Amino acid sequence: MAGGFGLALLLVTSVGTAAYFSIEKLTDNQQWVEHTYRVLDTVYATADGMKDVERGRRSYLLTRDASYLTLYESGSQQAITGLRSLRQLTTDNPIQQQQLTKLEPLIAQKLAILQQSIADLNQREINQSLQSQLTAQGSQLQRQIQSLLLEISKTERTLLEQRLHTTRSSVQATKAIVLVGSLFSLGLLIGVYNLLRREIALRTQVEATLQQINNELEDRVSQRTAELTQANLRLTAEITEREQAQAQLRQAKADLEHRVQERTQELLQTNQQLQTSETKFRYLAETIEEVFWISDPQAQQLVYVSPAYSTIWGRSIAALYENFQEWMQAIHPDDRDRVEQAYFHGVNQGLYDQEYRVLRPDGSVCWVHDRGFPIASENDQIQWVTGIAEDITSRKQAEAALRESEDRFRSAFDNAPIGIALVSLDGRWLKVNPALCDILGYSEAELLTKTFQDITHPEDLDADINYMNQLLAGEIRSYTLKKRYIDRWEHIIWILLDASLIRDAQGQPKYFISQIQDITERQAIEQTKNEFISVVSHELRTPLTSIRGSLGLLATGVYDHKPEKARRMIEIALTDSERLCRLVNDILDLERLESGRITLVKESADLETLLQRSVEAMQASADAAQVTLTVLPMTTMQVWVAPDAIIQTLTNLISNAIKFSPPHSTITLRTEPYPDWVTVAVHDQGRGIPLDKIESIFGRFQQVEAADAGQKGGTGLGLAICKTIIQQHGGRIWVDSEVGSGSTFYFTLPRRELPTLKPTA
Repeated sequence: MAGGFGLALLLVTSVGTAAYFSIEKLTDNQQWVEHTYRVLDTVYATADGMKDVERGRRSYLLTRDASYLTLYESGSQQAITGLRSLRQLTTDNPIQQQQLTKLEPLIAQKLAILQQSIADLNQREINQSLQSQLTAQGSQLQRQIQSLLLEISKTERTLLEQRLHTTRSSVQATKAIVLVGSLFSLGLLIGVYNLLRREIALRTQVEATLQQINNELEDRVSQRTAELTQANLRLTAEITEREQAQAQLRQAKADLEHRVQERTQELLQTNQQLQTSETKFRYLAETIEEVFWISDPQAQQLVYVSPAYSTIWGRSIAALYENFQEWMQAIHPDDRDRVEQAYFHGVNQGLYDQEYRVLRPDGSVCWVHDRGFPIASENDQIQWVTGIAEDITSRKQAEAALRESEDRFRSAFDNAPIGIALVSLDGRWLKVNPALCDILGYSEAELLTKTFQDITHPEDLDADINYMNQLLAGEIRSYTLKKRYIDRWEHIIWILLDASLIRDAQGQPKYFISQIQDITERQAIEQTKNEFISVVSHELRTPLTSIRGSLGLLATGVYDHKPEKARRMIEIALTDSERLCRLVNDILDLERLESGRITLVKESADLETLLQRSVEAMQASADAAQVTLTVLPMTTMQVWVAPDAIIQTLTNLISNAIKFSPPHSTITLRTEPYPDWVTVAVHDQGRGIPLDKIESIFGRFQQVEAADAGQKGGTGLGLAICKTIIQQHGGRIWVDSEVGSGSTFYFTLPRRELPTLKPTA
């Protein structure tokens, strides 16, 4: 009995399994049948659209009713939409795709002809010849279109018949499987039922025999009757239990059939969900730009890789499936060991995240960011590794360009010859370069603790802040301002500030960028130039006024009969003219020397000879002033100088000494040699120079006393010229003086040619 039940259960399970697979095949065939019907409907719709186009055009031709153009346009749209739908629905059928490739230009040409025909109809004068020609061409194209649509529909109907036949076969097979399974199940149940009846009949026969034996032996074994009665009761109970078991078996069979039906339905739904999920997965994996991959780390085999691999790696996917190591071999040798170790040792911990270079077959290099994630089985063993790799070449190139740009900016910022700074909106120094630190005397750390307001001269702060507010308001893009800073040692520094505002991508202010030039020296030069112009104007105006006055009096004829007075006016004009000439010559000499337009040609010269020539040149002036010129004895020595320039220096110093020396005094010239230099001294016994004038007398237009220019006839430029000449020889000039005891002017000259002569005064 147990074997019968087991066999029944096995048979029911087999029938359910066979029915499931048959139903799945039937479902797939049904979908293809529905697909074919959609294709045929689309073909018919396209044909109807072309008919509506032709009908609308003909009706409009006959009636000129614009409402027929709506039929024409809707038909045209229906035909075009039908073509697009056919192109999508028949992607699995190359033959139909070829037919559509022929059909599309015919329909386009047909529509163009009809459109041209309608356009011609809209003209005031209809070209009957053109209409006939267009009608003939349209008819020919219509026949070709109908022929192709007929071929497409025939092909689809053939496919429909094949798929319907396959579907009917699947239905018949499913019915046969269910019928055969049901018959086998019914036969098995009948067999079980017959076995039960046979057993019951056998038991009944045994009971009859026992009853007969019991009747025969009743007299002899009366006590045995009770035992047989008990046995009969037990047998009855057993039969009852068997009947209950049969009822339970029938219920179990019904439950099993119900569960088979439910499971079959669940499997069908699950299969449909799996197909949908697989379709979505493949669409996602095959359309993303990144490479999606799945590998088996145990077998070192690739399970799946998306088509983007061919784009990024430039290699065949088929070759990668055949040889999983091709992926590793394509990695740049400098990155390969690192990536291999990370993949095989780090992926078990979920730590595979690498950036590396790929060598493409064409020799180009591509940067890739590759990440992998392990997928464990139920026993926590790594079963798969899924990952995604993206092309980051553009990002790497952008990062390299950014680094190069930052390096260039940092180099330009740090090595700029002028001060550059980034300043916050509230005036704090955010970043400063070394040049700015040198200008202000602060270290970078010290300067970053301050604001520009802290070091700006109070008188210049309002103008600077006003410009900043204009920048923040967007009224100006940049500004240039000459202002004063106060350095670390409380010195005033003139600077030229160029400032602009940097904004973020949203146009919000971020910080100011400032370029700062130290123009202290330039400012001093401009001030000196202004003072020089003022003094020159005054010095030129004085003799010119005198000359003009003298000549003006002569021109009036006042002194026509006073020759002595007239001669005196002429002498005054001549004296002031000579003074004016000396002034102009001294100014020109000084400017040429300081501007470098005069090149001093140096040579080896005998110093004693230069002193003697200077004394000889000034001897007449000395005699007139009753002053003695003396050159102290000296050893013969050569100096590296421009002889004429040194003689000019000596004559200027001797001339000044003569002017301020009393009669019968002596002017002494002496020298003191050193290994590389020689010091020349010009000593007089004049009135001396006050201590507060010692430094200033070497400036332009400087006199010890304001009246000296008029009384002594000097221009105030002689010592400035001397200083410039000596500095261009690499020497220095200075004076020692005591009021009432005379003055001694010193200057140094090189004894040999030096590579570089630096002014030391």
